[in-house]
Amino acid sequence: MQSIVYHIDPLLEEPASIQASTWLEAIPELTAVLPGYRHIALTQQAGLALEPENPLELVSLVPAKPSLLGAAQSRQQLLRAWLSKHRPGLFISFDPESIPPPGTGNTILISSATTLLSGGSKGSVFSGFFKKVDSVPGFQAANVIVVPSNADKDAISERFPSLSSKIEVIYPALQEPIEPLGWSQQEQVKLRYSGGRDYFLFAGELSEDHEPIGLLRAYSLLKKWLMTGMPLVLAGSATKYTPTLEKLLLTYKYRTDVSVYPDLESSELQELVSAAYALLWPLEPNGRVLAKGNGYPVEWAFNAGVPVLGSDIPAMNELGAGAALLSPPGDLQQQAHSLMMIYKDEQLRNSLIAKGRERILKLNRHNTLMAYASVVRNFCG
Repeated sequence: MQSIVYHIDPLLEEPASIQASTWLEAIPELTAVLPGYRHIALTQQAGLALEPENPLELVSLVPAKPSLLGAAQSRQQLLRAWLSKHRPGLFISFDPESIPPPGTGNTILISSATTLLSGGSKGSVFSGFFKKVDSVPGFQAANVIVVPSNADKDAISERFPSLSSKIEVIYPALQEPIEPLGWSQQEQVKLRYSGGRDYFLFAGELSEDHEPIGLLRAYSLLKKWLMTGMPLVLAGSATKYTPTLEKLLLTYKYRTDVSVYPDLESSELQELVSAAYALLWPLEPNGRVLAKGNGYPVEWAFNAGVPVLGSDIPAMNELGAGAALLSPPGDLQQQAHSLMMIYKDEQLRNSLIAKGRERILKLNRHNTLMAYASVVRNFCG
C-alpha cells in the first residue's frame, strides 16, 4: 500500500494561524476521499499525539538522545534517512524550507507567492543538502507547487520562469460554513464590540502589508461626506506592526469610532463577521496577491450573508468572482465612495449578499479537497 506523508510541523508553529489550524482539521477529511492509501502525519516535535478516531497514522522522528551535530542537522539526517528508507508515494509539505532534495520521492509543496518570494528563511531542515541552482531556490525540488490563485502563479513564474509548469492553482477554501446570526445574537455581538451599532469590519492580519492607514483615510472621507456614526472595527491576528497601529489611532480624528481587537479566538472572529454590516478585505493591499492566500474572512462573509468590499487586484477578482465590490488600490476617493454606496444603497447590498451565496457554492471545503485529491492521484494513481 502506497503511503501519503503529510509533514505537519509547519502547521504546528506558534502562534497558530487560523489557516494552519483549518488545514490540520481538513487533512483527515482529505484521507476520506483518498481511500486505499496509508496516510501518515510526520512530525519532529516531541510529545505529540492524535485523537483516537483520527484516520492518520502518527510517525514521530525525535532523536533518542542529543546529537553532536546539533538539533538542526540531527533533524535533517533523521528526515532524510526516513524518506530514503520508506520511499512514500508522496510527501506533502506546507513549508518551502522543508522540501527534501531530489531523489527522495515525489513532493507537493502547498504555499503562496507571498511566502515563496519573500526571500526570508528560517533555516531549512535540508539547507545542508542542496544549494540554489541558477538563482532558483531549494523549493524547486518539489514536483508540484500548489498556490491559491493564478495571480500567485503569475508572480512566481515571472520571477522563476522554469517553475511555471510545476505550479497548480487551488484556492484553500477550507473553512467550515458559518450560519447567519439571528437578530438577538447580532445585537449581542454589537453590544460587545461596537456599542450596539452596525459596523464596518476589517477582519484579517493586523499588519502593515494591509495598509490600515489607507483604510482609515478612506473611512475619514466617508465620515466627512455622511457624518455617519457607523464605527469601524479592526480585528485579527496581531503582528509586530499592531502596537504601532494602536499608537497611531490615539491621534486619529475619529478614534472614538474605531476599535482594534487583536488575537481574538476564531469563534469570536466568526461572530464579528456574521454580525458585520460589511466586510472590508482589504481595501488597500500591498501588491497583487492576497497575503498567503488567507482570505478566510471572505469565505465566512459569503456564508453568513455579509457583503464584501475589496481591492481591484487579480487575486481578489479571482476570489470574489464578481461577488465583491472592488475599488482600485490606493484610490481613497473610490474606496470611500464604495463605503458610502454600501451604506446608502440597500439594493446594492442585497445584490452583493446574493452573489456571495452563489460564489460559496463553488468556493468550499468539499471542492477544495476534491481538487487536492486529483493532484495527489496524479502521483499515486
